[in-house]
Amino acid sequence: MSRFVVVPVVALAIVLGVSSCSLTPGSPVVAASQPAAQTVTYTSPDFGYSVDFGGTAVESSVPQSVGGYNLVIKIASWTGGDRVQTVSALKFPDGLISTVNDALLTASLEGAATSSQGTLSDQKFIDVDGERGASGTVTVSSGVVRVVVFFHDGAQFTISTVNGSQDQQDSLVGSFVFGA
Repeated sequence: MSRFVVVPVVALAIVLGVSSCSLTPGSPVVAASQPAAQTVTYTSPDFGYSVDFGGTAVESSVPQSVGGYNLVIKIASWTGGDRVQTVSALKFPDGLISTVNDALLTASLEGAATSSQGTLSDQKFIDVDGERGASGTVTVSSGVVRVVVFFHDGAQFTISTVNGSQDQQDSLVGSFVFGA
């Protein structure tokens, strides 16, 4: 299976997993003017990164079959009211993702939006701790999911904020570092 087909499905699984349990009809988007909450640094034992959440993160693992491979998505998430922030990571078998380019990043975001029956907007390329990533906003019938997708060392990472402001997503993404 082509990397351009595999990756959007994985991004979709991560976003839908967050969206289906977190978005409720009529949920308000948290205003950027709310005071910043105390942050708690989460460190991934499996992927060697750290990130600052609005509180203590909960870890989970979700089995995922992708292109005939049985893989596991590792998720760290924090919920505060209606807002949910997650960092998801999925390690691909060696050689499956050989080249990361803008087309692959774009396909990941577009696949997430299409499969969640959402609309992708505000798409742009960004830097996440030295890795090129793609950022966008997926609007679904019940709210907004701000998503960043990037790759590092054969793994796909997705950072998302559900029902949060762009400033809150930018703060989460800005706190993400490898080498933890």
